[in-house]
Amino acid sequence: MSINVLHLRASTDFGGAENIILSSCQNLDSRRFRPSILTTFPARFESNFLADAAQRRGIPCHTLRYSHRFSLASVRYFLRYLDEHQIDIVHAHGYRENILAGLGARYKNIATVSTAHGWITDPVRTQIDLWALKALHRIIAVSPSVEEKLLRAGFKKGRVVLLMNGVDVAQFRKQAPRRSLQEQFGISPETFVVGTAARLSPEKGIADLIRAAPQVVKQCPQAKFLIVGDGPERAALEKLTIDLGLQSFVIFAGYQENVAAFYQLMNLYASPSLQEAMPKSLLEAAACELPIVATAVGGVPQIVQPDETGVLSPVGDPQKLAAEIIRLIQNPGLGKQYGKKVRDLVCAKFSETEAVKKLENLYVEVVTEVRGPKGRSVK
Repeated sequence: MSINVLHLRASTDFGGAENIILSSCQNLDSRRFRPSILTTFPARFESNFLADAAQRRGIPCHTLRYSHRFSLASVRYFLRYLDEHQIDIVHAHGYRENILAGLGARYKNIATVSTAHGWITDPVRTQIDLWALKALHRIIAVSPSVEEKLLRAGFKKGRVVLLMNGVDVAQFRKQAPRRSLQEQFGISPETFVVGTAARLSPEKGIADLIRAAPQVVKQCPQAKFLIVGDGPERAALEKLTIDLGLQSFVIFAGYQENVAAFYQLMNLYASPSLQEAMPKSLLEAAACELPIVATAVGGVPQIVQPDETGVLSPVGDPQKLAAEIIRLIQNPGLGKQYGKKVRDLVCAKFSETEAVKKLENLYVEVVTEVRGPKGRSVK
């Protein structure tokens, strides 16, 4: 009998968590698992990126538009949904979703898992999330740093599972850039493209990358910055670009579903995050053999090992970030060396195939624990 898996995500734009959900749904063994998505979002939105992307990929996805996040109507809809779709396990992604999943565990005897993608610097929201996680059966930590935070918060080792993100190394690999994309974004063959792909939100540190740009283009006038992604900070970042007179050097590409093609436009990948867990985009860039300059946050040092697979830069220091970017632009041989080594590392330790197998085993383990080997309710 197949296990019905429901991914639960409150989503108004597209980021790493949405990417991971879609990859999981596409890669689970279809003979053993039936994945689907329930995405919630405010009633003022007509639709959202996650629902649209799931539809294009043929993944079953339902939407719940709410006027209030925890209205009684929303809770009733969710509990009824679990029955109507015979859900065996809820995989939650976020603090609001963890609260709903906990209600499913309590009132419907549903197995529950949550992925702790990392917390933003909001102590109130973090405390709510830690409280909500107590009701769930397993918590997935996507990096050792997240695992350590959960253990320090009092969760037992058996309930916290370290399962780092993986990447499809066959899809993400070094290829020639598409000429049509180069022409669309005004990138000549001589341009050195410093790129990043991220949700445009404060914790991603994109403002620091833009503040680093004047120093870079002064010394390396052939450089341009390509920012792939969208989010609440986009307008502020575009204004910062104008204020610094960088309109000719910074390209905002917006949300791109086929992000793999955009890595091929890049010559170097910059990850200036102020806070991270295990960034999926960094793994993708590494698989594409891009030299990387990244801030040493969260699980990033698991990928970027100083002077071995890339360069680590201090958090919140645009001048140092610029200096490291310039160093790699001026030393292409070193960048090529880092790119090859970081791909080898990702292929060896961050295979998406292995990550999916571990997730499948976890689903079976938790469902069996909660409902028994034959689906009986376990008291």
